[in-house]
Amino acid sequence: MNMDILSIWAYVWDVIDGGVDSVISTLKHEIGLDTLSVATCYHSVDHLRVHRLENNFYSSQAAIYFQPDSVLYKNTRIQPPVSPLAENTNPLRSISDGCERHGMKLSSWTVCLHNSTIGRNQPEVAQRDVFGNPCWHALCPANQDVREYMRALVTDLTTNYNFATVELESCDYQGGRHHHGHEKIGIPLGETDRLLLGLCFCESCRKSADKEGIDVTAVANGVRSELAASFESGSPIQIGFDEFCDKVPETRAYIQMRESVVSSLIAEIKSVSKASISSMGMGDRRYSGLNTEEVRGIADWFEILCYTPSRESVEMSVKNAAALMNGEANRVWVGLCAYPPASPTAETLAENVEAVAGLGVRAISFYNYGIMPKRNLQWVKAAVEGIK
Repeated sequence: MNMDILSIWAYVWDVIDGGVDSVISTLKHEIGLDTLSVATCYHSVDHLRVHRLENNFYSSQAAIYFQPDSVLYKNTRIQPPVSPLAENTNPLRSISDGCERHGMKLSSWTVCLHNSTIGRNQPEVAQRDVFGNPCWHALCPANQDVREYMRALVTDLTTNYNFATVELESCDYQGGRHHHGHEKIGIPLGETDRLLLGLCFCESCRKSADKEGIDVTAVANGVRSELAASFESGSPIQIGFDEFCDKVPETRAYIQMRESVVSSLIAEIKSVSKASISSMGMGDRRYSGLNTEEVRGIADWFEILCYTPSRESVEMSVKNAAALMNGEANRVWVGLCAYPPASPTAETLAENVEAVAGLGVRAISFYNYGIMPKRNLQWVKAAVEGIK
């Protein structure tokens, strides 16, 4: 089967510590992959590194893993937080050059707005809930400083490195809270609670709503009232989200405004990128504001994650994604997890890869080089061989 992309996601630290040439050569010539998707900009992480017995745990705050081109950020109020791994050397330069030496395509796995380092250092650019509390982990896509930063970041990546694609993860609204510490929530939160608590009402979103003629005060008052009652009673909101929208009709326009914000941000990124763009869809559109019908005319790929052993579920997800792309399955990029529980056996992984390819998908990625045991690379190899 003719595939455009056969990729594996990897962290910079794993590629560097494994030896750039050794890792890339193994992935290309032994495993049979043609693309390395390396995390260039990543959220905070605690990672057990099963390929190593010494230094087997990596912990980092949200950071970029390359040395930024300072000229490109001179007009941005947000400066990229640089990982200690890139303070004295530029690991991404080594990886980019290594891919070029071995004829391996390079993709930028770019975690965009999920960044607690920037959110805590500059809370004015973070999303805010209806009560005015900042969501530290989530930069608001409506904020002009955030948008300018993202344009500079993608310009930097695609101008100074040999990227064929840029995968945009979390280039949208981040619903609710993301706890990196010990989560303490003493009431049951239902679907409506989580949706309403995840809506951003920062100054930038309010201004965007005002421009659209949306009564944002009415929306905020309705959201605040429902959540306050839930907090007081200790019980989830009893009505569904659609019923809430019937009570507060302006909410639907507010949701549409959020989708326009996300679509226009991806369009701005696309306009400066020298590489093709993949928009990664994760979770509920009502949380994220990612409207695939709008984005399909902007991005080159629509990326979905199928982390399940169920072939039926994988096929359904691919068919749904293809439908969102006007039936163009060849523009759907599918991520599969190459270790348990999503892939309990090599046979499960191979069957799901075969199913995806059989539906016309031409881009597949495997998760994740440094997380999976080394034996699972052989599972990837067998799965790839099964569709060649």
